[in-house]
Amino acid sequence: MKDLIEALKLLWPCLKDPNTKWPTSCEHDMLYICGINMDKVDTVLVHKLAKLDFMPGSDEDYRYTSIYNENDEYEGDVDFEHIDEDTWNNMKHEITNCFRSYRFGSC
Repeated sequence: MKDLIEALKLLWPCLKDPNTKWPTSCEHDMLYICGINMDKVDTVLVHKLAKLDFMPGSDEDYRYTSIYNENDEYEGDVDFEHIDEDTWNNMKHEITNCFRSYRFGSC
């Protein structure tokens, strides 16, 4: 519970509308924090959120958040806990403006 609260506190300043009544969504055992202004999200924040089990984008952003080899075979996910600034800046406007967590999405 402590990690969930910490993640919500970290993302609060990044919400496009901090007064939204529905900042979260849960589907298919995944918790989403929606409406994030990615311009306010830097790599330091991404690293912190990854340690709390929150990843940027939706699961539909797999082309940007997963690694594929030259044969288009899945090799793993991007390591958001250690992502560099250039990679993040090239990616953040291509993905859905949310953060997601499998850890907190299960009921």
